[in-house]
Amino acid sequence: MLRARNARVIRIMDFLFALVLLPFALLIFVLLLLPELAVFRRIFYVSQRAGQGGKLFTHVKLQTMYGRRRGASPGRAHLETERIPPWGGFLRKTHLDEIPEIVFILMGLESFVGPRPLLPEHAALVSTPERALLKPGWTGLSQIFLKRRGILPGRIQRRLDRELGRKLCFTLYFRIL
Repeated sequence: MLRARNARVIRIMDFLFALVLLPFALLIFVLLLLPELAVFRRIFYVSQRAGQGGKLFTHVKLQTMYGRRRGASPGRAHLETERIPPWGGFLRKTHLDEIPEIVFILMGLESFVGPRPLLPEHAALVSTPERALLKPGWTGLSQIFLKRRGILPGRIQRRLDRELGRKLCFTLYFRIL
């Protein structure tokens, strides 16, 4: 389990990295505003996500997909590639869509490294005691595995989140980053 000392060190690193990145993030954010508005007509995608201990919080990212057409059946985002224009694909590939999360890292609601913040209905499917102890993160073991494999079954995500919760320390934090 994540020791209190490791948690404090990771929180300090999160805060310092976010503080250093904030000016660059603001500049990038301003440069992204015009194309973002031109492509999507709105800037942010806002949703409720399960955070540390399953507590819900408002999660904000830059919009990367067109809205669902009327009458279209709801599906998983990774299956709806026709809704992702080239600009949105660029934002996702470069992770620039996650710039607003720096604010949540500064506030202590998220971390750079931790399990992905999931929609509440998905979080219940991969819930583990270790996941509940960690702050949701920008990246983690699941994201590294997902990038290599493309699809991540719930049982593997649970195993990776458990492993992250048991082994997260200063060195693993930097290896994942």
